[in-house]
Amino acid sequence: MEIITRTYQDKIIGVLSCFDRIIITGTIPQICYSQGMTSYLYSQNIRIFDYAKFAELFKEELRATVEQIAKANNIEIEFVSKSHIRKEDLMKKVLE
Repeated sequence: MEIITRTYQDKIIGVLSCFDRIIITGTIPQICYSQGMTSYLYSQNIRIFDYAKFAELFKEELRATVEQIAKANNIEIEFVSKSHIRKEDLMKKVLE
């Protein structure tokens, strides 16, 4: 942790210390809106219509990681693709 704080000290306002995990959330301003993402894809020589193919690798990597974590923790993954089923209701039943 000391190395990262030294490396980015001019960009860091403060440091939090804790004994557990920290989750950092946010957005990437350059690509968090349609024109920004389109510009990024064009800069990488990817046509906007090829986005699905471009994202496939990331989707598969994410899916594999989630499945591995679920398996390691004895968690069953249930895919819900029907729009009339409320996922909140399913989760409420599982938690009860």
